[in-house]
Amino acid sequence: MQQTAPIGPLTLALIDQALGQLVTWRKLGIDVQMSVNLSARNLIDAELPQQVAEILERHRVAALTAMLSGWREARPGLASTSSATPKLTRV
Repeated sequence: MQQTAPIGPLTLALIDQALGQLVTWRKLGIDVQMSVNLSARNLIDAELPQQVAEILERHRVAALTAMLSGWREARPGLASTSSATPKLTRV
């Protein structure tokens, strides 16, 4: 699936669904962390940060930070590999 065009919309839909569930759990007093693994194809999508920011805003989840160790340096080479999987982690 990672090598096909639908990975972008699928990833955004999964992030949206996961954040919705996170908000539900928080309302119930359940404090959990959420991580989302991203494919290399996601990371070369220049629109991804804005799209994720819009989803975070829609769910009113502001306490997320990108845990992207070495992502900026690795990004130019990610188009040829799917081994890098940075994740968004609540802090």
